[in-house]
This record gives sequence, structure tokens and C-alpha cells, in this order.
Amino acid sequence: MKHTLSKLLLFLLLFSLMFGCQSSSTTDPSPELTTIILVRHAEKLNLDPDSPLSEKGERRANDLANLLDDVHIDAVYSIGFPRYISTVQPLCDRKGIAPVIYQRNVYAGVIETIVNSYEGKTVLICGDTETVPGMLNILSASQKYSVLKESDYTHIYYALSRDLGLSEIIVNTYGEAEGN
Repeated sequence: MKHTLSKLLLFLLLFSLMFGCQSSSTTDPSPELTTIILVRHAEKLNLDPDSPLSEKGERRANDLANLLDDVHIDAVYSIGFPRYISTVQPLCDRKGIAPVIYQRNVYAGVIETIVNSYEGKTVLICGDTETVPGMLNILSASQKYSVLKESDYTHIYYALSRDLGLSEIIVNTYGEAEGN
């Protein structure tokens, strides 16, 4: 897993160097790439909106913290329900940062704020089956990403963003595979 993350980070570095060397003009250099990492909350115990994480979800939250342990994270955004916060809490504890809480129905404004406020930085966002693909579609100016399946907890998305609609998306998986 660490080897895969090292390859991904090397790719991100090379991509940012390659992309960063291009400039629209000599008087208006392109902004630095912002790295936005998106995950869906980990497995929940039940269907209650305030459901905590299941035991498997707690393991996935720790897997996320382990995966991103060597990555500098400048901010973490999470929907305010317990399962979302519990998904990012192990990472937040390790990094010494508090999650910024956002409302799921305003995710478009949240992604715009992140792209405009965290230029050249790295932000983790914890969302759900609708907000994660919605944010990815805004970042990539596409409709490529559809609502996630209820059983999909394994995907992690890395968006390298110069601006809204100008993002390269890398998809990977982490933690236990679905069905295990």
C-alpha cells in the first residue's frame, strides 16, 4: 500500500511540475495546483442518519489515516454527521487539525471555496454517495461521475486542480475490498 502511495505521490509531483511549467502569459502565471482528496464516509452501522461507523468502518477510517500518514494535509472538510467525522478523525488526530464541517446540500460552494482558498495545498474531503461524484463533476467539468453504489466504500479520488473544471482526477482504492 505504501509503495502504491509512493508511486501516486511521484506521479502527482511530476504532473504538477509538468503542468506548472505551462503559463497562460508571462504577466499572469498559472496558479499552483491544489490537491483535493475525496472519500466517501466509511461503512456505517445501520441506516439511521446519525449512525456511527461499523467495526469495518472504523478499520477503514484507520486505513485512510495510514494511507495519508506521510502526506501533508492542510485542511479536512467533512459533513457533520457522526459517520463522516469518525471517518476522518483518526487522520485529523494524527495531523493535529480539526475538520471543517460543511452542509451536504451546499457542496458546490464548498468545492469552489476550497479551489479558491487552498491554492497549492492539499485538502481532504469526506462526503457521501452523491456529494463525492458531484464534486468530481464540478472539478472536471463533466458528468462522468455518477452516484456511488451504496456498497462502494473503497474508492479514493485525487483531484489535481488548477481551477474549477480544470482538474485531472486519479481514482484508486484503499482498505478492505468490498464484500470482505
